[in-house]
Amino acid sequence: ALRQSPGKIIDRGVDPHKMGRWAYNLIAGNSQGHTFLLITGYRTGQRTGDPGMKTAWKQQQVMLSKEGRKETPYEAFFLDLGLWLRKYRTPRMEILLCLDANERWGERSEVAKFARKFDLQSINHKFQIPATHPHIANMARNTTIDFCLCSHKVLQNVVYAAAVPYELETLGDHRGIMIDIDLVALLGSDTPAV
Repeated sequence: ALRQSPGKIIDRGVDPHKMGRWAYNLIAGNSQGHTFLLITGYRTGQRTGDPGMKTAWKQQQVMLSKEGRKETPYEAFFLDLGLWLRKYRTPRMEILLCLDANERWGERSEVAKFARKFDLQSINHKFQIPATHPHIANMARNTTIDFCLCSHKVLQNVVYAAAVPYELETLGDHRGIMIDIDLVALLGSDTPAV
């Protein structure tokens, strides 16, 4: 039986490797034990050459090498997130993963492989969200490297999803994505609207 109040955060945490790559909140569902896991993440871009010492890529590379690992930070992200998710996920857990993947979607892309492996659907594709990353010199060449991936039941309960306009001067070079999810329908009738 669920011991926490429905709709409340019952667990939260961060990347257990202490690299700051993802954070999560687990929300209690109804009395049948349904939960909703919200993960936000940042995957460093693929690097060539020698990045600066203060970059996230370099800091993660140093941490990985201290663990005796040979993967680049770019490669290690989905490997580590996948291992953590396999241990953390339960059968009645619904998932929403929002991340800067620093990779375009494609049949062989790691972000698409990860989605298939964990049976996650792309909200970007379902709601035809426009490109999330601008090409400053040629806006016709904008790309999408930011994705919202979710379990089937979450996708069925997304009421609305859209991208906000670019705010290059104040918010950076990524477009935010808004998602409205009907949590009562997702988690059960005895879940309060939050």
